[in-house]
Amino acid sequence: MALLNDITVIPRWERPSPTDDVYLEMFYMKGGTLSDVYALSSVYVFKDTDNGNSAVWLGTGSEWPVGRNGLVASSYYRLGPQMVFNNIQFEEATKIHITNPTEDKFLVTNFKDAGGVQNTNSASGIFRIGAGHYGVVLRPGVEYQNWDSITDGSLSANTANSVTSYFDIWTVQDTADSTPRTIIHSFTLEGAGHSNVVTLTEPLMVNTRQSLAQKYINRGSLEKLQIKTDYVVVNRNVGQDVKNIFKDGILENAAIRIIKVSDQTSTGLPFQLIKDWSETKPAIQTDSADTIMYNWETSGLQTGTYQVQASSTVLDGRVMSDQFHVVLR
Repeated sequence: MALLNDITVIPRWERPSPTDDVYLEMFYMKGGTLSDVYALSSVYVFKDTDNGNSAVWLGTGSEWPVGRNGLVASSYYRLGPQMVFNNIQFEEATKIHITNPTEDKFLVTNFKDAGGVQNTNSASGIFRIGAGHYGVVLRPGVEYQNWDSITDGSLSANTANSVTSYFDIWTVQDTADSTPRTIIHSFTLEGAGHSNVVTLTEPLMVNTRQSLAQKYINRGSLEKLQIKTDYVVVNRNVGQDVKNIFKDGILENAAIRIIKVSDQTSTGLPFQLIKDWSETKPAIQTDSADTIMYNWETSGLQTGTYQVQASSTVLDGRVMSDQFHVVLR
């Protein structure tokens, strides 16, 4: 699970079902660096109806005008998608399509609890989590106003409620002078009560082993700390279907604490707290392999030995990693 504005959402790799709030992220890298796009206009969700061929939803070929080739086909704006995300601002009777990701409509604080929220960024907004990092949340049964069908004031509904595979198609523009293009990812909604649920006849015993990738860091770096997680299922009578759940992300509520170990052990405190659990938790990222990641800004810190420890929830237990040492030099 993950948090968006302190609300629990389910990332695409955690076997989400149609009844979950499914978190779809996109990381936009340019020249090896996460960078904001000039414009992010929409995210369309379509079913995979042609065995992984997403081109069926795009306008391709010589009949499409310059600038539209390779984008979502206009004939599918209203009738084809299961869900559309776009940021719309209303000023009296005027609608404005907000595409600049640095504007307020993209703030994650616009994402609210689902109860009673309609026609706002919570329903179909695109959110900027950080530079080059964007997300949308596929919420079951939520109505929203689609930019392409808003002229008559009608509402659309999220219809991604089938157990099948989908495409999320992001339309971006890199610079003011560049042509818009699509970036396409895929995800699968699993069957609630079936493929994403297992039952056991004995308590599940799992050994969790974690390791810190870094040993030395140069002072002044903005370093992405990476704590890798491995699992071993101890039970002898547990089948492969249960073990398969550990191929997807199951780790939750991750946080990291960083302290500086004192070079002087005879006087003063033996350590100095640099980052506490509550400070790092909102900025923690995890991937499909349950690697815990945190961007650590080391500018202004003293050289020396630092201690890094991770806390997380795995199944019904709290896991405290070993106390890893890293040298800032």
